[in-house]
Order: sequence, then structure tokens, then C-alpha cells
Amino acid sequence: MDTAPDTTPVAPEITHLPDIRYAVISGVSYLLLYRIAMYLPNTNLNVIATTLLSLVLILTFTVTLARSLKTWRSVALLQISSLTLWVLMKVRTFAFIPHLLPGVDGLVMVGLAVSVGLIVSSLMKEMKILLPAAVMLAMVDLYVVFGGGLVTQAVSGHSPKAQAAMKALTVNLPTTQVKAGAEPYQLAVGFADFLFIAVFFACFRRFGIPSRKTFVVLVTVLVLYMFAVAFTGTPLPALVPIAVVVISLNFRHFKYDRSEKFALLYAGLIVGVLFAYLLHASRRPAPPDKEATPITNEKAIPLGG
Repeated sequence: MDTAPDTTPVAPEITHLPDIRYAVISGVSYLLLYRIAMYLPNTNLNVIATTLLSLVLILTFTVTLARSLKTWRSVALLQISSLTLWVLMKVRTFAFIPHLLPGVDGLVMVGLAVSVGLIVSSLMKEMKILLPAAVMLAMVDLYVVFGGGLVTQAVSGHSPKAQAAMKALTVNLPTTQVKAGAEPYQLAVGFADFLFIAVFFACFRRFGIPSRKTFVVLVTVLVLYMFAVAFTGTPLPALVPIAVVVISLNFRHFKYDRSEKFALLYAGLIVGVLFAYLLHASRRPAPPDKEATPITNEKAIPLGG
């Protein structure tokens, strides 16, 4: 006797949080934590707890927002609105907004980074493009942070323009209450870090790659990484651990034929030689700029470029 096929719907594997509501919840939670942190005593425990928890929330906001927007209309709306708000908050007339709602400027910048990341991800026609892209980004970030790039110039105090650019392109995480006249110890994450996290997770969604494990491992690694930044007071390139996590956990999805493997090898050798030259050239001492002062542990310490 033939039996009727089972038509009971099967619940799909939960590999991401596709609903925009999760981005809203994590974003609102980030703003609440930012406000709460301002009233906490300035102890090491409070600083570390608020910083690391806020990092988890803003990474969740980044990934869920990137995975939720699936139409060009939604991407355009996010980009126009975030760019407009970002510009307005730079104008003196609307400079009160971040003071009225602390942390909103950071979320706006992340929204802008995600919108750009979604556009970049649309250029990735195949999953295997992500591997060389991740390697290249990690090497660029190493140069930016350690090899004489933007972060190196800003932290060393050789360039006031670099300091201004880094301040404009980083998202400050919440900091606790400090005594009058003291500089807050505040950690920050670079615009590019959010942009390329959005690129990777948007590509995972487009190519049907499960990403829950990658997200959990990435958040865990970056939290530990940020703890190292807080402990040492030294800027570290965030795109390096991001690239390592993305490549190591998804390596089986990068499939190349023989000619492509040789092309990657040759390209890697060329990039390696160029990178070594840039590092060597960056060791030449730059003349100090009297208008700039080195960044110390009492000011914003960036994570990545």
C-alpha cells in the first residue's frame, strides 16, 4: 500500500538571526549600556565589563543588520539615513545629539559601514573570492596599525591629520564615570572592521553558508582581543583575527582549480614582497609635529584600523 508523503514542515537550521528586530534590540541595548556605564564608578572591573559587553552588542548589531537587509532599497535607505545623520552630527547645530543620546553616533557609523559593506559584498560573485580578500585585508590592517599607516601616525603623534581621521573613523565603546578633569580610558573599534565584518556575513547569507558558528567564534575571539588591548594599552589590528576566523572556519567552502591555486600563490608572493618593502620603508623616522601629541592609555585606544 502506498503511503502519502509526509508534508510536515521541517524547521530550517537556525544559522543566523534574519529579522531586523534583532538588530534593533542589540542596538537599543548598546545605547542603554552606554548610558548606564556613564554612572558606574571608574573601577577596572566596571571598565572591562562594560567594554566587553558593549563589544558583543555592537558586533551583534553589525552582523544581524548585515544579514537582514536583502534588497537594494533597504540598503539605500540605510546608507542615506546613516550618512545624513553622521553629517548632521558633525555640524555644530546638531552636535547636541550624541550628548543627548550617548552612543548613537557610534551606531550611526556602524550603520554606514554596514551599508557600504553590503554594496561591496554584492561585487563578490563567488565564495572563493573571500579567501584572498581576507588575507589582503589582514595585511593592509597590519600595515595600518604597525607599519606606518594611519593608526601608527596617530598614536605616535607625528600627524594631527591622522589623529583627526582616526577619531572620525572609530566607534568609541562605553566608558565609566571619571573624576573631574581626567581623561576617560576608552577603547574604540575602527570603521573598516565593521565594514568588512558586514561584507563577510552578507556573503555567507548570499552563498547559503551557515554562519552561526563563525559568529560565535568571531565574537569570542574579538572579546579576548579587546581584553588584550585594554590590558596592554596597545592598538592591535582587528582584521587579522577576523580574517583568521573567517578563513579557518569556512576553508572547505573555498574551492579552486589548479590554475587558480597557482595564480593565488603568485599573487601572494607579490603581495608579500610589497608588504615587506612597505614595512621596511615605514621604519624611517618621521619628523615630529608640534601640533600633535602621542595618544596615551588615558585616551581612546583603537582596535584595528
